[in-house]
Amino acid sequence: MEPDENKHDELLPIDLLKHGAFYQVHLKVLVKPKKKNNMKKVQIGVVGVDSGQLVLCDPCYIDSDWEKEEFQDIRKYQHKTTGDILQYRVDFAKYDTPIPKYGGQTMNQLIASGEWKELDSPDSMHNFSYNACCKATLSAKGHGQLNYKLGHDGVAVAFSTACGDGIYPVFANYDDQGELVSVSVHFNDEE
Repeated sequence: MEPDENKHDELLPIDLLKHGAFYQVHLKVLVKPKKKNNMKKVQIGVVGVDSGQLVLCDPCYIDSDWEKEEFQDIRKYQHKTTGDILQYRVDFAKYDTPIPKYGGQTMNQLIASGEWKELDSPDSMHNFSYNACCKATLSAKGHGQLNYKLGHDGVAVAFSTACGDGIYPVFANYDDQGELVSVSVHFNDEE
């Protein structure tokens, strides 16, 4: 059950595990009533992008959790019927390069035929690394959660800029009381 945004508090059921038995308790959650207010948007800087991606993290984890691991661009495709596998930079240099074994078709054409599927890329060795960022942003979703060394969520989120490299404006949104509500990066000129 989600809290009603028009109420100041709401009871939410949660399950707790205690001595092997489940107990249902109610947690009182205070919810600020949402007001229709005019957000004030202020540009607070710019961010330069040279890898087509950004990572959002608390900088205190860069020294303690970041691991040096270079990007390993392993992209493999398997033919759905024959089981043949083609690997980027091994079997073809570019996606628009003709592949003689397949009648001179390019990898782009083979993928478009629907007869080939992309295989999952091997995971990065470290949870919080350049390779992990690249794996997240090159995934079908274009983003991903990066984890602490112990494996739990929260160290960072990596995401594709969708527009490639460039210098992008960063904005802060403040409510009527001057409190910071959100920060956003704009990858194009549209609002």
